[in-house]
Amino acid sequence: MSYDLAVWDGPKPATNADASAEYERRMDSMEKALDGAGEPAAPTEAIKAFIEAALARFPELDDNSAPECPWASSPLAGEAVGDLIYFPMTFSGAELARDELADIADSLGLVCFDPQIEQLLPDAEAVPASMVSASAYAALAQHLQAEQPAQGSGWFARLFKRKHQPGDDSPRSLADPMEATHRATLESGETIDDPSEDSLFLLFEDVESGRCGYVIVDDLRDSSGHTYAQSSRNGDGTYLVEYRAGGADRHFRTTVADMRAAHALMAGWAFDVQGWRETAAWEPVTF
Repeated sequence: MSYDLAVWDGPKPATNADASAEYERRMDSMEKALDGAGEPAAPTEAIKAFIEAALARFPELDDNSAPECPWASSPLAGEAVGDLIYFPMTFSGAELARDELADIADSLGLVCFDPQIEQLLPDAEAVPASMVSASAYAALAQHLQAEQPAQGSGWFARLFKRKHQPGDDSPRSLADPMEATHRATLESGETIDDPSEDSLFLLFEDVESGRCGYVIVDDLRDSSGHTYAQSSRNGDGTYLVEYRAGGADRHFRTTVADMRAAHALMAGWAFDVQGWRETAAWEPVTF
């Protein structure tokens, strides 16, 4: 899942507008570096110092992480390229950690920018992370009630559309016309077409909290309806994850430790991430 922050080493922009422009420039450069040939630049010493201090306060995400762990990916150092680190947190984790991480960055002379609210941090007058989280859930609820998917650009729209189609390495505008390839269905029967990683994570947070019993994602390219992945929470906090790839003999399941692991498998399946199957031990589903 995610609430994202950007931290970089450089002169502090004079205004939030300047910071937003610098953030966009740096993100474009980062994407080019990640898409280019060869290895991206290693984190600078300043960014390494931030990572070390951040993990000293909030330990790395692993199988034994407590629910208050803010990170939505691991390792944290894997999110850094050169003098920039752009990292995701869970919404609940951001409520706890966002301002502390901004203070850490500031103490090291680094710039911290919150792209959700397009503001420099730390800032005592900044919109609280809890309000951003509430707005995200409200946007999700509004989307579920709407007849048409969210359009336009910006952070809330990004919640509801896939960033890339499987096998397509080129960025797409949210307004690009295309047929949906996947559909997430909630226990209530409400649906989201082409859910992003972020919106899937929000749905899993609903399952974790008990507001929703399960999540199903169908591959709409299979007209038989027999290509899908689904997940539900067990009583002990583990998650059952299943996927089916057509025939009944290609139906498998596994049990994983927690919500984050289940989300990673479902997102890996939906986005055809290389090696996603090898991250769990699967067994055939028989009836």
